[in-house]
Amino acid sequence: KASETPATPKTPLKDKRLSGILKTVGVNSPRSPNRVTFPPPSNIRETLSNLDDDAVSSLVHQLESLQGASLVLWLEELTSSVSLLDRRPERGQSVESLVAELLKIKWEDKEEEVAFAYIALLAHLVSACPCYTRAAVKSLFNRFKPAGERDKRSVDAIIFKRVHTALQCLLEVSPVGAREEALNLMAEAFPYFKLSPYRQVCFVSALLEMTSYVPDSRLRVLTIIVEKIIKLDAHLSREHVGKELKEGDKKPNDPMVETLDLLMKLMLTYINTNTHHEA
Repeated sequence: KASETPATPKTPLKDKRLSGILKTVGVNSPRSPNRVTFPPPSNIRETLSNLDDDAVSSLVHQLESLQGASLVLWLEELTSSVSLLDRRPERGQSVESLVAELLKIKWEDKEEEVAFAYIALLAHLVSACPCYTRAAVKSLFNRFKPAGERDKRSVDAIIFKRVHTALQCLLEVSPVGAREEALNLMAEAFPYFKLSPYRQVCFVSALLEMTSYVPDSRLRVLTIIVEKIIKLDAHLSREHVGKELKEGDKKPNDPMVETLDLLMKLMLTYINTNTHHEA
């Protein structure tokens, strides 16, 4: 009946559809070891229904202090109440502020159970509240631009794999919306061309990886990368580039020359891999 209270959405670990999606893209729900946990308050749905700035600050503060199984419990509870995060004029800015803070939570380098729970939350959020699709996709793109350098490559590799998984999940629950936002953000989210070579290479590698699962994205990706390479090349004289590269395999001293060199190698490797096949 119309007067009946809507059923509470299922949690991510019990949602058969989402579990199937996660398994499709290679994510399995990890088993949480027995440990002391700090579950969310029983009135969290009431809090989400009547959000104000103080409630947002309190929730965010508590989330930031949690880790492991406790953080998983909170993420699952938020997921079960995700419909309450819908953006409506009468709700004011508080609900949008909470979602913005949720999208900033560091999950990508935490325990596998946390990553699984967060990806599930993100997928449910986009499915239930499509108005957040752009913000969700953008939050994932930003994680392809690590703050560290090469010494963090092993950790970054794990992070990038998880972020690709999250993006694939969004594409599963929102094939049209998530794809459109991904295509739009490929150029918008591109790192400033003077940033470190490592950050540039990480982002370009991520774009090239996306061509394997974002439908009809190859031409868009290659066009963006070529345009960025041309822009970078335009800031460097031929003589300067030649001088930097003349010593063979020695690493260029100029970061921009190194970036140009690495991006060219990435592109040539990608083209060779995708256009040359043994008979």
